[in-house]
Amino acid sequence: YPWPGNVRELANAMQKALIFSRGYPIDPDDVSRAIGGESQAKEAGDQQTEEIVRQWEKKHKIPVVTASMTQVEALRALKVKKFVGVTYFTGKINETFSRYFAEAGFDVLGMEGIPVAFEDVGKLSSQEVYAHTHRAFLRHQGADAIYMLGSGWRTMDIIHLLEEDLQVPVIHPVPARVWAIQKRLHVRQPVKGYGQLLEEMP
Repeated sequence: YPWPGNVRELANAMQKALIFSRGYPIDPDDVSRAIGGESQAKEAGDQQTEEIVRQWEKKHKIPVVTASMTQVEALRALKVKKFVGVTYFTGKINETFSRYFAEAGFDVLGMEGIPVAFEDVGKLSSQEVYAHTHRAFLRHQGADAIYMLGSGWRTMDIIHLLEEDLQVPVIHPVPARVWAIQKRLHVRQPVKGYGQLLEEMP
């Protein structure tokens, strides 16, 4: 398996896989869940994700959607053309994420990682993440959105604030999944306080 990150990120992923294995030998499904459940799709890029999803749907006989698919759909629904990404990963893995979104047709102006150990991501304050995001946005002039990669950091409370302060939509994985599930279930329940995507339900 070609690992796109650094040794620290690999060690963190293996620790998570061990937790998912519940003490049994680690298998490929544990590793897949530990690295987001969709590393195969992310590594393949947007062009091949649909084929991978079709294979999963055939194998498991249920509808399948990946988190990255919901984020691409959300970006498109908000008519985003170019964005700056912020993440709690550093290193080459951010190049993989950038390439995925570029293949989906977006101009990724930057994918700015904040240096933090994976096990400490949840300890970052939303103020620290806000400052990191604000700096990244100002470094990459011309972005018409901000993409927040990863569900591990506690940032739900700053999405609306960032949108108000920077006057661009913020796409976060959690609201993107909520939005995408509502769309698939033909439900329209706007939610205030978590960004334009859930407030407007485009």
